[in-house]
Amino acid sequence: MGIAESFHFGSRYQKQDESSSDFIVALKKLSIYCNYGKFLNRALRDRVVCRLNNPKIHNKLLNTEDLSFEKACQIAKSMEIAEKNTPEFRPVSTSDDSQGIVNKLETVNTKDPHATGVVVSMLPLRVNLSQQSVTNVTK
Repeated sequence: MGIAESFHFGSRYQKQDESSSDFIVALKKLSIYCNYGKFLNRALRDRVVCRLNNPKIHNKLLNTEDLSFEKACQIAKSMEIAEKNTPEFRPVSTSDDSQGIVNKLETVNTKDPHATGVVVSMLPLRVNLSQQSVTNVTK
């Protein structure tokens, strides 16, 4: 035992739909019989950094100073969660996929002497991305 386990550990990549947490658990299980001793955390850290399939996380880990296994796990998990919970910008769709409604901020000066600042109003606009045109929705 030892060389075969080390081979499986060293050749393990994160699967396409596998979370970083599941990948880390799999690496820990594979490392049990590898006899890395006091170098186990370094070996685990190196595998996490080298074998993750998300280029953004991979890049962040490579550019983090004094990266420990625990820190690599935390970064990978938090970036993965943030990526899943952050919707990409897409205009609200209408009947045509190339159109959407966005809000235009407009500064309005007020003549009210008791006003403490500038009033900002939001005007909904229809954006046609294919024709690069903008029309006021309220008209």
